Amino acid sequence: MNKIKLPSWFNRAPKHPGEINWGKFKADEWKAFCTVNLPITLTRLWGSLPHEDKKYKMLKNFLHLVTAIKIANKHTIDEADISLYEKHIGLYTSGFLELYPFANITPYQHLSLHFSTHLRRFGPTHSWRCFAFERFNGIIQGLPINNKFGEICFLNYYVYIFLTCFPSVGEMEKSLFMHFCRIQNLRGLFSGSALPDELESVVEMYEQRYQVTIQGTLLEDIALRFRLKKESTDGIIDLNIILNEWLQKNSPKTPPSTRLNTLEAIYVTRHGQRFEAGDHANSYVIFRQSRELKPGRIVKIISYSESHGDHPMFFALIRQYWDMSDTDLPHDYFCQLPQAAGYLSYRTLARQYTLVPISDITSHFAAIYIDAPAITCTTEMPCIHILPLRI
Repeated sequence: MNKIKLPSWFNRAPKHPGEINWGKFKADEWKAFCTVNLPITLTRLWGSLPHEDKKYKMLKNFLHLVTAIKIANKHTIDEADISLYEKHIGLYTSGFLELYPFANITPYQHLSLHFSTHLRRFGPTHSWRCFAFERFNGIIQGLPINNKFGEICFLNYYVYIFLTCFPSVGEMEKSLFMHFCRIQNLRGLFSGSALPDELESVVEMYEQRYQVTIQGTLLEDIALRFRLKKESTDGIIDLNIILNEWLQKNSPKTPPSTRLNTLEAIYVTRHGQRFEAGDHANSYVIFRQSRELKPGRIVKIISYSESHGDHPMFFALIRQYWDMSDTDLPHDYFCQLPQAAGYLSYRTLARQYTLVPISDITSHFAAIYIDAPAITCTTEMPCIHILPLRI
């Protein structure tokens, strides 16, 4: 479990699952343990067994369940996804009855067979599930209050207006309101690049202290956030050439330029997911290239604007991991159900760099380095296990 490289927004599972001293799992911990740790570990242990072996059948059955759960939690969903959910949850249920004939089907297992009806009626689950309400309850419980209900006390004009609109509230309600406004003001202040360089360390301290608020199942659907370096990018490659090529291909009206207005970004945060460059878990990404999804690592993050003052566009300079050869691919037991267990790639990075808009990065991935000889393939080349983490 310690070898898994996970991005900062993803909550890790407890290191000692099942031990009483570590207490009960929270929702995010169950999600991490069942959708990341178990698929990786069980596939490594049982994926190479004969297909008639009961442990292999148990693994396949569990991966059908994980696949169905991941489909049901997608942020965008269509009829093809819903049909795929019905297929996997049906295979899981029928396989469960075959593998465990003395076990009873629980109400939740039965209801999961009807969950596709709700997906068709209401759409993606993040817009109607109850995690957000539980999250806000937790935030409110963590605010300092004096338990005085309904005792009115005016401190400033804004509180006066609030209490005028809601005359039944008192000191406790006022405290909650003021703390909420204070938090939102700080987030707004720290979200852009208007702060002076001297305060960057304060922003980093703030984010390290409160990053838990944007982890797990309840990532906030916030706007794009970023922090820029103040100097221009010095390049591994000529950014003018590669950016001009991208602009001519995707925005033909933009004239070529020998000096484009670019800056290097320290990081970019989109919907709570932080993308960074270098040998960091936040740099392992799945990106879209020629209608295919490819794994790679971010080398640089660049902002570009046509003129000073314009809202910048953000790009990632990425090196792709090599795909497995046709010879080694049959020995990759993870890719039998890649949505649940992931797949292997060679750990070698391509020499060429690919410029990708941040919007074309679909997700981070959980990464595990597998030294040669790889556990599940015959190659002598070091591999990397890739498990996409789509929210």
